[in-house]
Amino acid sequence: MSKYKTVETYVDVEVDLDAWTDEELLEELRSRNVETDSPDLVNAILWYKRGNIKETLHYLEMAFPELNGLSEKVKNEFS
Repeated sequence: MSKYKTVETYVDVEVDLDAWTDEELLEELRSRNVETDSPDLVNAILWYKRGNIKETLHYLEMAFPELNGLSEKVKNEFS
């Protein structure tokens, strides 16, 4: 009988993106093998810097298909 047990847990964490520099965020994405030169990702960053969250989410969904529906969930959450 093994004396070690594997446990999996999930944690929700809210963090402000302003806590990191653009270069730190890009470095993290690159470490996860995310193509950081994607035009959709570049557009998402530009819209975020302009303060337009709706467009930011739209381009993030295009850059990361697994996030499809994120903008709708955010809209419903804050309506």
